[in-house]
Amino acid sequence: MRRGAMMRSICLGLLVLALGCGPALADGRAIRVELAAETGGGARAGEPAAVSVRVQDPASGFPLTGLTPALWLLPLTAGELEEGCEQQVNRLAGAAAPPRGSVDVNGFDLIQATSEGRLAWVDPLLNLASANLRGILDVGEVPIAWALEPGGRVLAVATAGDRRLRRIDLASFKQTDAMPLPAEPVAMVASAGTLWTGLADGSVLAGGPAGSRYPLGDGAVHLSATPLGALAVAASGHGAFLRGGGIAASVELGAPIRALGYSPLADSGYAVEADGRGLRVVPQDDPQAVRRIALPRPTRALAVAPEGRWIALVADDGLAVDIFDTVRDRIRWTIEVHDPVIAADFSDAFLYLMHARQGGASRVVFDPQGGPPGVVTIAAGSTAQGEQQAGPLPLLARIPAAGMLLASSRDRQAFMVNDDNAQAAMSSLPLRAGAPAGILLRYRGLEPAAGERGLYRADVVLPRGGDYMAVVRTERPALAHCARLTVAPADGEAPAVAIEAEAPPVERQLLADTGQDDDGQVLDFTITGSPRATLLAASLVGDGWQRTPRDLQRRAHGYRMRIDGAAVPFTLFVRYRDREGGPARVLATPVHDARSDAP
Repeated sequence: MRRGAMMRSICLGLLVLALGCGPALADGRAIRVELAAETGGGARAGEPAAVSVRVQDPASGFPLTGLTPALWLLPLTAGELEEGCEQQVNRLAGAAAPPRGSVDVNGFDLIQATSEGRLAWVDPLLNLASANLRGILDVGEVPIAWALEPGGRVLAVATAGDRRLRRIDLASFKQTDAMPLPAEPVAMVASAGTLWTGLADGSVLAGGPAGSRYPLGDGAVHLSATPLGALAVAASGHGAFLRGGGIAASVELGAPIRALGYSPLADSGYAVEADGRGLRVVPQDDPQAVRRIALPRPTRALAVAPEGRWIALVADDGLAVDIFDTVRDRIRWTIEVHDPVIAADFSDAFLYLMHARQGGASRVVFDPQGGPPGVVTIAAGSTAQGEQQAGPLPLLARIPAAGMLLASSRDRQAFMVNDDNAQAAMSSLPLRAGAPAGILLRYRGLEPAAGERGLYRADVVLPRGGDYMAVVRTERPALAHCARLTVAPADGEAPAVAIEAEAPPVERQLLADTGQDDDGQVLDFTITGSPRATLLAASLVGDGWQRTPRDLQRRAHGYRMRIDGAAVPFTLFVRYRDREGGPARVLATPVHDARSDAP
C-alpha cells in the first residue's frame, strides 16, 4: 500500500480504501450535502463556511449514525462532470493527495511543540523525506498550555511566566495577536463553543481575554471538558461546572487537588488529591454530593477513556497504573511495570502507556467478558538513547476511530498505531522541527452534529468562487454521493478558470555543508529532486537564536549563505515550491560540523 493511502486510512478510520459505490439516489434520500456561510446565507470564497452531510438509510429513510464520512470539495471542470461518481470516489480515496485547488475535508493536521521553543505544522499526508513541514513558528519556549479555539482555525498558546494569550492563525501559521491576561495562564480547553482559560490565581476566563472572569479559589486552575462546557477546579479544591460561558454550579471538593478528569458515562468529575492519597468524585447533577475514595498508592495523574468507563491512575513513581471502574465505583485492577510510565491516554479501544526507556508504548487490552486486562508491547523507536521526558503538553494523541499517535522525544518521530491486533507501529512521521515536547491534532473531517441524528458537519474555507463537486464516501459501499455546489466569488476575485490536476509532490532532501571562503564562514546547501525547486526563503535556528540571511548566492548546484558568528549546532529551514504556482513547502536539516547531510 502506498504510504499516502496508508496514512489516509489511519486518518479516516476506514477499513478499505478502494470500495466501489452504487449510484446516488436522485431524490437525495440517502445523502444530502449543503454548504452555507458561517453567518448564514450562501458561501463565499475565502470566508468561513459550514458543510453539512445528512446520511439516511436508502430504504427506510431513517438517519444513519456512527459513520465516518469522507468528503472532498473539487473545483468543477467539464471532465469531472462527465466522470461518474463511482470513478470520482475511487480515484480520490486511493490518491496520496487531492487535486490542486480542492478542499480535503478528511484526516488531521499535527501541531508539534519542540523542546527548543518552536511550533511546527506537520501534514501526515506529505511524509516525503522531511517535506511534511507546512510551517515553523518560534514562540521562545515550550508552551505550558494550548487549545484549538472553537472552529479549529486558531490555536491559542500560553507560555510559562507570560501573562498573554497568543493566537496563531492556522491558515498562515503566523501569530496574529498576543492578548494580555490578568494572571499567568496554566490550562486551556475548548468545549461546547467556548474557549476556557485557567489562571494561576485561581480564576477562569470564558471566551479569551475579552470574556468574563470567574474567581474559583486559590492556586492554579485545572480544566476538563464536559459535553455541555467544562469542569474547572482550582488547586485549593474550589471550582465549578461551566456552561454557556458562565458558572452552572459551584463545586467544593473539600481538599486540595493535583489532577482532574471527567467521565461522560458517570457524568461526574474525578480529582486526585494534592497528596495523591485519595480520589474525589463530584456528580454534575448533584455537585454537593462529593465523595472520597482512598487510593492504594500516591497517584500523580489520571486519564479517562472517551466513553468514561475506565480511568487510569498513574502512580507517583510511574511503576504502577490502577484501573478505576466508574460503573462499579472502585479500582478493578493494578498494572505493575518495570519501566516508569511517563504518559497515559486512551484511544477509542485501548489504553496506551508511554515509558521512560522503552520505545513505542504498552497497550492495555480490556477483556469484553470482564476479566483482567492484558498488556502487549507496541514496538516503535529506540530504547538505548536515554530516557524520554514528559512535560506539561501531551506526547500521546488519540486519532478518532483509528488509533493513537505517539511522539518520541528521543527519536524525533511520531508513530501511528492502529487499533487492531498489530504489535508494531504501522507508520512513522519524521518530526524535523526538533525534539517533540508536545503534540496536538487538528481534526479536519466531518463530525456528528450535536442533537441531530445522521447529520455530520465540518468547517471549511473555499479558496475560489465557482462551482464545486462535493464527493462523499462512507464505510458502506452503497452509500456514496456526488453533488454540485456553488460558491460566490470573493470581492474583486477574477472569474474562475479550469484548474489542471496538480502533479504529486516531488520527493526531496536538504543537504548542507559548512565551510570557509576568503571572507569567512559559509554554508552551502542543495535541495535535491527534479525539477529544480524554487527557493522562497531560508533561516537558521539555533539554541536561543534565529537568523534569516538575505545575501543568498545562487550557485551551480545550490545556494550559499554567510554564517559568520553562527554557533553550531543549528537547524537550517528552507521554504520552496516544486513548481510555479504550487504550494509552499518546508524542509529542515540539522547542521553540526563541517559535513552534515540530512538523514
